Amino acid sequence: MSKHAHDAPRVTLVNLDRLESWNDDSRVGLAWELTSWTGGDVQRLWVRSSGEREGGKTRGDVELLYGHAKGAWWDVVGGIRQDFGIDKTDQTWAAIGIQGLAPYMFDISATAYLSTDGQTMLRAEAEYDLLLTNRLILQPVAGFRAFGRNDRSRMQGAGLSSIETGIRLRYRATRSVAPYLGYSYKRSAGHTADYRRLAGHDVFEGRLVLGLNSWF
Repeated sequence: MSKHAHDAPRVTLVNLDRLESWNDDSRVGLAWELTSWTGGDVQRLWVRSSGEREGGKTRGDVELLYGHAKGAWWDVVGGIRQDFGIDKTDQTWAAIGIQGLAPYMFDISATAYLSTDGQTMLRAEAEYDLLLTNRLILQPVAGFRAFGRNDRSRMQGAGLSSIETGIRLRYRATRSVAPYLGYSYKRSAGHTADYRRLAGHDVFEGRLVLGLNSWF
């Protein structure tokens, strides 16, 4: 371990990227995306979580990751992920990936997973903060998910599984609190879309969302 790692002060940051709600055909839903870390400049413990609740049902995931800085802008992360949800779809994964800032300040993350029952998954996301004024920020987001093999019981099809995009306009009311209005779109693909059709579910979802971004 380097002297730099020992000397760096320990800092903790909780970043609520998205806490948003929608009303879809009189069904109110709630979604969250959280990224937090504690540690120094070189070594950090990361907690990432995302999920949603709609119609009285909750599904999501929690990740506990060790991160090591590679250069000024990137971290290599590795750890475990736990999915939780409905219909016995809980799943435990080992995870390894990268996250950081690409040129032109694109926020990038890409993580590969291996589950305890041999399934593999790749998940990647990119987002960008476009500063319109000192308080108005436009944030486009795009991501995808892919699986290594078919698992009909969990509606996981081999290959590209889903694509998700969105755009949100937030107003920085204070330095750490920013309500926003946006639109999110998610489409299932390949065998995953087939499984969803057979189960009577939609293969695409488009929503107007109202939410809050905050950190402390």
